[in-house]
Amino acid sequence: MGYNQQFGFEKTKFPCKYTSGYKSNRDQPIDVIVADFERQLNILHKLFNCGTHYDVDFLIKANENCPAWVENFFANFDWRKIDSKYGKSVRVVLEKIKKTFKFPVSKNLLSVNNSLSYQYLRQEQKSVEALNKLHEMQNNPDILIVPAQLGRRYTLSSRRVREVMDVNEFGLGILDVGLMFLTHPERIMSSDDGWIICVGDEYARSGRKLFNNIYAACPALYFKNSGFDSENIYPDNDHFVLTSLLIHELVENTGVASGFLM
Repeated sequence: MGYNQQFGFEKTKFPCKYTSGYKSNRDQPIDVIVADFERQLNILHKLFNCGTHYDVDFLIKANENCPAWVENFFANFDWRKIDSKYGKSVRVVLEKIKKTFKFPVSKNLLSVNNSLSYQYLRQEQKSVEALNKLHEMQNNPDILIVPAQLGRRYTLSSRRVREVMDVNEFGLGILDVGLMFLTHPERIMSSDDGWIICVGDEYARSGRKLFNNIYAACPALYFKNSGFDSENIYPDNDHFVLTSLLIHELVENTGVASGFLM
């Protein structure tokens, strides 16, 4: 971890909770880990026709060398296989979540009609570079192996996390987290499960690409059990909520998702 003390006071009291059965498989034999990864890639290929080729040697090496905080090895792929625009690819993944799990995905808290367009949502540069590097290290596979954790590592604001991340660590975006959720739905299936903050993306609440003003934020995903939410949206159904948190904002039971670049 870094030693920069900027924003060091922005810390919650407790790590986010995993209450719906999600857990690490790092304590399992390598054949179990490989089988689980192939389970994931088959799910993604069925949903997105993204291909199934991956670097099994990289997976074995990653299991041996990744730090203990890495919870699992997640299947991912280049979002350009869905659409040339990031926001449109995110929208497709959210629709797949909705259809797969039969829950609505409320985007009302992003507050604007075109909230997934580039003037509001973009990938953080460090994350783009890290994912590109992982593709190169794995010889540009159909399915990318992403060593990652989904929230328990940090009890800090988004901007503080960006200050203290390890050199080889990077934030995950909403598309990355959406794909991981499709293969690991047990991570967030209850209001008691911690929110996932996606610091691999930048979100500008005021739009017009103003990512560095007082309204700079990150997307966040959480689950809302049935009952009226603050916007009176989906009052009778369980549903997912895609919202945003200001980069200095603190909410208990939230966690930042991050990946590791070997």
